[in-house]
Amino acid sequence: EGLGFGPREITIATQTKSDAEEYAAKHGSRARIIYAPGKCIADNRNTILRDISIGDRAMMFDDDIEALCKFIKPDRAHKYGQLVPITDRGEFDAAIDWMFATAERHNAHTFALSVVNNLLMLSGENERGPYRLNVKVSSGVMGIVRDETMFDPSFATKEDYDYTLRQIANGYNVVKFSRITARTKSHQEGGCFEVHRDREIETARLLVQ
Repeated sequence: EGLGFGPREITIATQTKSDAEEYAAKHGSRARIIYAPGKCIADNRNTILRDISIGDRAMMFDDDIEALCKFIKPDRAHKYGQLVPITDRGEFDAAIDWMFATAERHNAHTFALSVVNNLLMLSGENERGPYRLNVKVSSGVMGIVRDETMFDPSFATKEDYDYTLRQIANGYNVVKFSRITARTKSHQEGGCFEVHRDREIETARLLVQ
């Protein structure tokens, strides 16, 4: 919001005709609304992938993402550093370009951002550098260079874990960035929350398989 993106730059994927109509009424002036039947987030992500061509780049944002933030290293006034929202379009575009270029340099078709605005954790992460390869990746923000890989709709949740594990199995790296984070409605400054549900247990079983 406020970065000046137009309808040719934003695509919203929906799973029902009523949702498509509702989003078109609310956001049709600033986004392109597409629709394909689906039951889970993996279906939604696949709708986006089918809408672009092999080799195209896409940034996927969950609908509770409020902002991308940049991590500023600790100083005397900020013991654990700072997380500052990126509000300038040029800076935003430069950050996205840097992440895609870094992924390409490391033979990665996929990257993700931390969605936990925990300054203590991020301060420690950044001591190891601005990103890491092939660590556990689950994110409300993913960058993808389209290849033949699709999301598996048998995963009601953790479809991003499965997708990135299959990328690694196919010989590609996966990059996790720590100096650019996503601020979401569901993760607060103190860290991440866990929700234990039957479907989470089923998803864990599928991932182990």
